[in-house]
Amino acid sequence: MQTTLEGEVMVVNTDTRMMTIRTADGSFEVLHVPPEVTRLDSWVSIRRPARS
Repeated sequence: MQTTLEGEVMVVNTDTRMMTIRTADGSFEVLHVPPEVTRLDSWVSIRRPARS
């Protein structure tokens, strides 16, 4: 099962490869950016496994 997370990229830490996204409802999500990602834009749509 997957969910979709959409929002605006607020902060990217290139040292730890962590990214903070502000979603449409105003909440924030912090995600690990996998090594395969070489470029980030100011808008992102990410598919990830649903939380248990």
